[in-house]
Amino acid sequence: MFQKIAVNPSARQLIQLTLITKSDRILERTDINPKYLELEITETAIMLNFDITYNVLTLLSERDIRIYVDDLGTGYADFNYQKNFPVKSLKIDRSFVHDLASAPSDRGIDKALLAMAHGLNLSTIAEAIEIPAQLQ
Repeated sequence: MFQKIAVNPSARQLIQLTLITKSDRILERTDINPKYLELEITETAIMLNFDITYNVLTLLSERDIRIYVDDLGTGYADFNYQKNFPVKSLKIDRSFVHDLASAPSDRGIDKALLAMAHGLNLSTIAEAIEIPAQLQ
């Protein structure tokens, strides 16, 4: 059974329309179903050239490629723009997970990020969960 492939394109790649044709070629050559391809995009990369990035990600999403916002909470996020992005999931950065068991402020940030994601109908992923207290 085929699992998922996660790719982290650079900010430079996001503003190049060639990312779309390259993705199409790779999917065609490998015969991978696009729903198994995940692109992890950082907040900062999304906001560098919003209009072009939005168009590129929309075209990729229309191909059933899943788009994730990676390192959520560490970059410059304008949620007014991001609420309209073709994003399926948010990845909470490991820096907000590492001290979860001992830092009330991290718990507050994580709860806020989770509430936002759920309010936008997005799934969430927390990076680097290593102990039961972090999972809880």
